[in-house]
Amino acid sequence: MPNTTAVRTAQVGAAPLFAGKNIIINGGMDIWQRGTTFTATANLTYLADRWYNSTGTTLNVTRDTDVPTSPYFQYSLKMVGTGDNSIAMRLESANTIPLAGQTITMSFYAKRTSGAGALDVRFYYPSATDNFTSVTQIGSTSVLSASPSSSWTRYQVSVAIGTNITTGLLVLINNTGASTTFITGAQLELGSTATTFSRNASTIQGELAACQRYYYRNTAVTVYSQLLNYAFAYNSSLSAANVQFVVPMRVTPTSIEFSNITFERYDNTKYAVSGILAGNGTPTGIWVYGTASGLTPNDVGRWCANNSTSAYFAFNAEL
Repeated sequence: MPNTTAVRTAQVGAAPLFAGKNIIINGGMDIWQRGTTFTATANLTYLADRWYNSTGTTLNVTRDTDVPTSPYFQYSLKMVGTGDNSIAMRLESANTIPLAGQTITMSFYAKRTSGAGALDVRFYYPSATDNFTSVTQIGSTSVLSASPSSSWTRYQVSVAIGTNITTGLLVLINNTGASTTFITGAQLELGSTATTFSRNASTIQGELAACQRYYYRNTAVTVYSQLLNYAFAYNSSLSAANVQFVVPMRVTPTSIEFSNITFERYDNTKYAVSGILAGNGTPTGIWVYGTASGLTPNDVGRWCANNSTSAYFAFNAEL
């Protein structure tokens, strides 16, 4: 199992949780594979897993322990925006087809500690299946509060959804002014009433696995953490390794991210990796090639952190 900043503690609370009721993955803001502090200046900057910044204004996001009084929550997403700011999630068609033609309810907990502006929710569907390049708003914007409370409050809205969301669904939580807002406990479910919050999965580990369908990251714990236990020098400038994902991803990864990785030969000689190329891959695994100089073909070794705890490699299959 990869090292991540995701929470691995057991579910707390005595009330039963029903896996699958909540269409939103990571609605409790438990999983943060990419880190816990972000400054987003452009649309589609991913934050807590599955959530992204949906406006071009500067948005500072941190994982926070300020949560509602409840056994269900450990973290909230704190966002400090300089203007109209929002977070959003893209839901794939496989999960939205059962919602078509029915009433759905979106609910979440929020508190506003500074700033002004309304809090609203918007829904969109993509023009092509699981392709959100072009989207159309469903109905009108639902204003939940013109002036959100400074105390934790659960907001909800019910919407009659047409059959067009068989292509997917985009859910957006928006602040119409510069503000500091905390959000957690996001839930999207069938019916016209918000029920008790439940994660998409029944456990934190299950929630992590659901997130890893879209994004899989292996992050160093120590400055020399082993990230891949077997690699070899393919030629004088490429070290090759095969990565098997812990859960099947949505599609073969569309991009690879990395930082501070080295190919460490069997005798502990290190060769810094300056780039990663993707080879043959499937949703279950992929060949990767790390560019480095001075390698001896067929030498064996491993990929590890290059004297940095910020070392990682990651695979992206987001919508």
